[in-house]
Amino acid sequence: MPNKILFVLFSMILLFTSSCDFNVLFKDAMPPDVEPIESIPSFFQGVYMCESDSSLMYIFSDRVCQESYVKFEVCTDNIDEINGCEITKEGIYIPSRDEYVPYEYIEEDRIVATIHDYDTLFYFSDRSIAKLYKGRLFLNLESKDQEWVTFMLSPRPAGAIAFDLIQVPDEIEMIEEITIDCSDVSYIGII
Repeated sequence: MPNKILFVLFSMILLFTSSCDFNVLFKDAMPPDVEPIESIPSFFQGVYMCESDSSLMYIFSDRVCQESYVKFEVCTDNIDEINGCEITKEGIYIPSRDEYVPYEYIEEDRIVATIHDYDTLFYFSDRSIAKLYKGRLFLNLESKDQEWVTFMLSPRPAGAIAFDLIQVPDEIEMIEEITIDCSDVSYIGII
């Protein structure tokens, strides 16, 4: 039974770190009728730590990045059961990432490994537009189908920041009601 739990956990880690799909896309960058800005205002800039998973969000004047570490432990026998994964001298090969992840033995048949990700979530370009509205920062990313995914950064008390995904475009005045919290993502300012 513990091996099945580890298999499910490892599979979830692979799924979580390999892709993201957004099912709400907008015709225009949000909010409509608000002019884009050229750089991220200084009061948003800094380093923030996510309360739920300890990932770090770095907000610079020209981009937003996220860094995360996912540590997992697995029985070596289970690696072969996971689609395409294998243990080599270079590390655990994870085909969905086309990457070798370093590992170490903690017991004869158990290993521990950490997946490290550093992703650029937003940078200014023709396909990435930021807008400032009522003290909130909207990050708009254009898809290949020329539709937009919109995230919103909202300042919170004590230097924290909320990171939300906009779900409904029509009632911009009701912004709190038309957003969903991305996995309870709230970041605490650390710098």
